[in-house]
Amino acid sequence: YLKQEGGEAVTDVVVPTVVDDASSLLEGGSKDIFGECVRCVKSFLAGAPFAEFERSMYFHRYLQWKWLEAQPVTQHTFRMYRVLGKGGFGEVCACQVRATGKMYACKKLEKKRIKKRKGEAMVLIEKQILQRINSRFVVNLAYAYETKDALCLVLTIMNGGDLKFHIYNMCGADTGLGLERARFYAAQVACGLEHLHKMGIVYRDCKPENILLDDAGHVRISDLGLAVDVPEGGTVRGRVGTVGYMAPEVLYTDTHYTHSQARLRTD
Repeated sequence: YLKQEGGEAVTDVVVPTVVDDASSLLEGGSKDIFGECVRCVKSFLAGAPFAEFERSMYFHRYLQWKWLEAQPVTQHTFRMYRVLGKGGFGEVCACQVRATGKMYACKKLEKKRIKKRKGEAMVLIEKQILQRINSRFVVNLAYAYETKDALCLVLTIMNGGDLKFHIYNMCGADTGLGLERARFYAAQVACGLEHLHKMGIVYRDCKPENILLDDAGHVRISDLGLAVDVPEGGTVRGRVGTVGYMAPEVLYTDTHYTHSQARLRTD
């Protein structure tokens, strides 16, 4: 219900029949529970509320932000700060968008290293996959640009370190994380893998070093450099990943596998 300041109901945004249908879908275990509710709310907001929004100062502010979004992204869009880590193709730095003040992690891939290791295809695939991902449990791509010396991917910043550091340095190799904490991290990693699998993506490099923590203690999957997009009904092959963490299907080079078969090793 949409209510005035006095608390009197003005109109029913979501009619009772739609609420009843959503309740039945909830009991039936359907995934699209609130689809019709969302359509009702959007239909309502497109009327009088949007007309009022157009007459307000917030609409002008919205247009300003849209103009800002349309500006080309370059190295001058960001302020660069300290190095967060180093990888095979370069380093990861903390960065801040000058216009908004929001913090991100900038993954700089040096062109010389990419060319020397013949990693052009791998870097391109990583960028294309990151462009498609939108999950709370996978590091997301916010911006991408290039300089004379590097290709730069601006990603979700994760200030809490990686899971390997927490297991061996914060908790101790003997005591470990504890059952409840391990379950919490495992559930979030599983949600991230589920999102990737729904999109037909095989991750292929799941290890504690690639599971990062944010300020609130939640984890996200990172480093999709070895991920591969599997076409619908197709399979892939190849011994790719980190020794000690490869699934059996990946370990044996003659085996073809899909995202539903590339399992995690738990031993």
